[in-house]
Amino acid sequence: AGDGATPIACGDVSPTQAVANLEPLNGSGAAGHAQMTWIPATGIMVVLVSMQGLAPGSVHPDHIHAGSCVPGNGPIVYSLSNLTANAVGSALGVTILRGVTSVSFDGGWYVNVHQGPTLAGDGATPISCGNVRPA
Repeated sequence: AGDGATPIACGDVSPTQAVANLEPLNGSGAAGHAQMTWIPATGIMVVLVSMQGLAPGSVHPDHIHAGSCVPGNGPIVYSLSNLTANAVGSALGVTILRGVTSVSFDGGWYVNVHQGPTLAGDGATPISCGNVRPA
């Protein structure tokens, strides 16, 4: 010692991962997948959502909610980046969340994709949902 390099704290930097299979709702035909990676030491969570079966060029708000798809309507825990479908109805969204101090990857969250393009009126109708579970 004496070189100033004595550690004062130590911990593993191991990401925690979860997934959700997004199933169609309300006759939408829209399905997809969400993947979440949380790094507790940094408080960063990266959420990747991929969807197929959307109307070309359509915009869809999506969120992580508390609870589960059934019965649904749990409060929003995190808003995610809107999904914008390409010419064949596929969309990919990446959201980086900072300051995440805890997660509910064991049945406490679900991912919901809405009709859009906003949450006004029919736009709030869920078109796809998946319960979050450990990867």
